[in-house]
Amino acid sequence: IPFSMDHDDTIGNGIAFCPNLHRAFDYGLITIDSNYTVIVSEKFSENNSKYSIRQFDNKKLILPHNKLFEPRIEAFEWHNENVFEKNLF
Repeated sequence: IPFSMDHDDTIGNGIAFCPNLHRAFDYGLITIDSNYTVIVSEKFSENNSKYSIRQFDNKKLILPHNKLFEPRIEAFEWHNENVFEKNLF
Protein backbone atom coordinates (compact mmCIF):
# COMPACT_ATOMS: atom_id res chain seq x y z
CA ILE A 1 0.00 0.00 0.00
CA PRO A 2 1.64 3.28 -1.01
CA PHE A 3 3.14 5.18 1.90
CA SER A 4 1.39 8.32 0.63
CA MET A 5 -1.97 6.68 1.35
CA ASP A 6 -1.53 5.04 4.74
CA HIS A 7 1.86 6.24 6.04
CA ASP A 8 2.85 2.65 6.81
CA ASP A 9 6.58 2.25 6.37
CA THR A 10 6.87 -1.01 8.29
CA ILE A 11 8.65 -4.03 6.83
CA GLY A 12 5.38 -5.89 6.22
CA ASN A 13 4.20 -3.20 3.83
CA GLY A 14 7.23 -3.46 1.60
CA ILE A 15 9.06 -5.76 -0.75
CA ALA A 16 12.48 -5.44 -2.37
CA PHE A 17 12.43 -5.45 -6.18
CA CYS A 18 14.95 -4.60 -8.85
CA PRO A 19 13.99 -1.36 -10.68
CA ASN A 20 12.27 -3.15 -13.59
CA LEU A 21 10.09 -5.34 -11.37
CA HIS A 22 9.36 -2.39 -9.10
CA ARG A 23 7.94 -0.45 -12.06
CA ALA A 24 6.03 -3.51 -13.31
CA PHE A 25 4.47 -3.89 -9.84
CA ASP A 26 3.64 -0.18 -9.55
CA TYR A 27 2.07 -0.14 -13.03
CA GLY A 28 -0.01 -3.24 -12.33
CA LEU A 29 1.75 -5.56 -14.78
CA ILE A 30 2.57 -8.02 -12.00
CA THR A 31 1.18 -8.81 -8.59
CA ILE A 32 1.64 -11.35 -5.81
CA ASP A 33 -1.20 -13.57 -4.65
CA SER A 34 -2.09 -14.86 -1.17
CA ASN A 35 0.27 -17.82 -1.64
CA TYR A 36 3.19 -15.44 -2.27
CA THR A 37 3.20 -16.41 -5.95
CA VAL A 38 4.05 -13.88 -8.67
CA ILE A 39 1.30 -13.35 -11.26
CA VAL A 40 2.12 -11.61 -14.54
CA SER A 41 -0.87 -10.05 -16.27
CA GLU A 42 -2.10 -11.90 -19.34
CA LYS A 43 -2.73 -8.44 -20.81
CA PHE A 44 1.00 -7.72 -20.79
CA SER A 45 3.05 -8.79 -23.79
CA GLU A 46 6.76 -8.50 -24.36
CA ASN A 47 9.47 -9.92 -26.55
CA ASN A 48 10.75 -13.25 -25.36
CA SER A 49 14.22 -12.79 -23.89
CA LYS A 50 16.25 -13.91 -20.90
CA TYR A 51 15.36 -10.55 -19.31
CA SER A 52 11.60 -10.89 -19.70
CA ILE A 53 9.25 -10.25 -16.82
CA ARG A 54 7.13 -13.23 -17.85
CA GLN A 55 9.86 -15.58 -16.58
CA PHE A 56 8.67 -14.79 -13.05
CA ASP A 57 5.06 -15.85 -13.68
CA ASN A 58 3.89 -18.47 -11.15
CA LYS A 59 7.16 -18.34 -9.20
CA LYS A 60 6.89 -18.35 -5.42
CA LEU A 61 8.68 -15.72 -3.36
CA ILE A 62 11.50 -16.83 -1.13
CA LEU A 63 10.36 -15.57 2.24
CA PRO A 64 12.56 -14.54 5.17
CA HIS A 65 13.11 -17.13 7.88
CA ASN A 66 11.65 -14.78 10.48
CA LYS A 67 7.90 -14.30 9.96
CA LEU A 68 8.18 -10.78 11.39
CA PHE A 69 9.93 -9.76 8.16
CA GLU A 70 7.42 -11.29 5.72
CA PRO A 71 5.38 -9.00 3.47
CA ARG A 72 1.77 -8.81 4.66
CA ILE A 73 -0.81 -10.66 2.56
CA GLU A 74 -3.25 -7.79 3.19
CA ALA A 75 -0.93 -5.40 1.36
CA PHE A 76 -0.81 -7.73 -1.66
CA GLU A 77 -4.60 -8.10 -1.54
CA TRP A 78 -4.89 -4.31 -1.64
CA HIS A 79 -2.53 -4.24 -4.64
CA ASN A 80 -4.58 -6.94 -6.42
CA GLU A 81 -7.82 -4.99 -5.92
CA ASN A 82 -6.53 -1.49 -6.61
CA VAL A 83 -3.51 -1.67 -8.92
CA PHE A 84 -3.13 -4.99 -10.75
CA GLU A 85 -4.31 -4.64 -14.37
CA LYS A 86 -6.03 -1.31 -13.57
CA ASN A 87 -3.74 1.04 -15.51
CA LEU A 88 -2.75 -1.08 -18.48
CA PHE A 89 -2.68 0.52 -21.89
